[in-house]
Formats: sequence, C-alpha cells, structure tokens
Amino acid sequence: MFYACNTSLFKPLFFSSKGLGEMMPAQLWETTMDPDERVLKKLVVEDAAEASVVFASLMGTRVDSRKELIQNAAKMINLESLDI
Repeated sequence: MFYACNTSLFKPLFFSSKGLGEMMPAQLWETTMDPDERVLKKLVVEDAAEASVVFASLMGTRVDSRKELIQNAAKMINLESLDI
C-alpha cells in the first residue's frame, strides 16, 4: 500500500494495489524495479509436501486455517528487523 499526502488540502491519499500490474510505472520503479533499492532473495523449497500444505492454507477457501497459519507465523517474526 502506498500513502501520500496532498499538502494543499491536508487530506491523506491512499493507493492500494493488488499486484504489480496495477501500479503506475513510476511507483513500480520506486518500489520494485530500481536495482539500487530492491532486494532479491533466493528461496529454496526443502520440503515440497509442507510447502504444498502452506500454499493450500494461504490460497484456500478455509479462513480459519489461514488465520491460524498467519497468527502462528507472526509469533516467529523479529519485530526489530521490520522496515516500517
């Protein structure tokens, strides 16, 4: 989500994109494509069966299992390492 403030009206403007294809070109460059700013990480799937279960939980229709998975994963996050 991108936040901007129109200083002449003092009203915040909110922009939300569901995917990269919905971003304006300048915003896409600033947030994703600029090689000086982006971070690329290689992910390796060590357990395909577990990855399949996680993917199905996140993308499936069962809200309760998705909520539980997200809540459990959130407990493992080091808040000091977040860039917010």
